[in-house]
Amino acid sequence: MPRREDEYWLAQHPPACTCVACAEKRLRRLGVRRGPPGRWETLARQLAWLVGIAAFFAALSFVFSLFGLLGKPGPQPARPSLQVGSLALEVGAHFVFGFVVGAATRRLRYALLAGAAAVAVDMDHVLWLLGVQTDRRASHALLFLLASAPLVGLAFATETRQRLLTGVVIAGAVVSHLAFDALYGERGFPLLSPFTFTLVVLPPWAGVALEAAAFVGVLAVALALRERPVRPRR
Repeated sequence: MPRREDEYWLAQHPPACTCVACAEKRLRRLGVRRGPPGRWETLARQLAWLVGIAAFFAALSFVFSLFGLLGKPGPQPARPSLQVGSLALEVGAHFVFGFVVGAATRRLRYALLAGAAAVAVDMDHVLWLLGVQTDRRASHALLFLLASAPLVGLAFATETRQRLLTGVVIAGAVVSHLAFDALYGERGFPLLSPFTFTLVVLPPWAGVALEAAAFVGVLAVALALRERPVRPRR
């Protein structure tokens, strides 16, 4: 670039100088960085995205569990044991079942999201632990699955592909939660709540079938939404 007559002004660049050094200084003052974000910045964004969705989904699960108050009051079950071993087993198993379903996308963040969402389905335990007489399985319902999946996709994704994939991962996480509960020997689920709280009993083998169906469903959607390279025309 040729040297301008006003390149220096009182031994400094003029206020309106457009050279690279002055432009970078102005960008730094505005908090704008050049180039792609760094590794730690990318990791922080991904973590904030994951925590935000998990917290939002947990709030949805808790709100939906309030529908259990509409059920007929019955005998209150004994409060669950808070032993570290049993609690870690249940939380860890739900996370693993959800993680496996999310791994069908071949993306770590969706696998972690599915694991966290599978655990958050049990937010209905909060009312149960407080001694509130309610159906603590109210969030284990088809309506919760159909409502939470699109809500999460619309709230935390901007593109249509991301919305669909996020919603399907959330739906798969809910199914994986039911799969472990059925495999673990849960007595039944109010799948049609809040319309009816009649328990639908699922045999243990249904847990394997649900887990496989969730994995295949997420995999099929992920493959369908995968961006394919555009081939040049001959």
